Amino acid sequence: MRSVGLLLGLVVAGAAAAGASALAPGPDPTLVTAGAGLLGSGIVGLAVLGIDRAVERRRIAAPFGRGRADGLSNADRLAVALGSAAVFVRVGLLHVVADPLRIDGAVLTALAVSTIGVALGYRTASSRLDGLRHGALACGLGGALCVSLAAYDAEKVGSGAFDALVAGSGVVLPVSFGLFGGLSGVAGWWLADWLSGADPLA
Repeated sequence: MRSVGLLLGLVVAGAAAAGASALAPGPDPTLVTAGAGLLGSGIVGLAVLGIDRAVERRRIAAPFGRGRADGLSNADRLAVALGSAAVFVRVGLLHVVADPLRIDGAVLTALAVSTIGVALGYRTASSRLDGLRHGALACGLGGALCVSLAAYDAEKVGSGAFDALVAGSGVVLPVSFGLFGGLSGVAGWWLADWLSGADPLA
């Protein structure tokens, strides 16, 4: 319950920051960008908790914070943190050479995010749920970091709808990146499981 309250607090704080900037005479890039990042982080966390609660009710596998003494291990936390940073760096580098709003840039962005999810699922996941959780967390939080790139684009274009564009990216980027990351994390776990099954010494 404490985790849900904290994550809801992030969502409310992020939405309030973006709303406060929208009500101000002019856009405050720092306030709305930070608010959108908090909003996206809260959404990712709530989505992962929702997945785990659904899994717990159906008794499919051990959920996120239960069945283990400490939930995510320190190694898992480090992998998620490094994965989210890798998503930000890869999308940032791609952002220099390709327009993410064009079809080629969008495809390259999806591939950049998905490969991080596959790598995480392959290296850290011991179950399908682990792959889904780690991929969704790392890539979703990476999407929240990428809100700063969306803010840069919005400010560079000089759009009058800066607040709406950046706040919208605080929802769209974490959700879409988290979806790609979760699915690719499951694919990475499956790949590792398949390769270990193919090895008679494994």
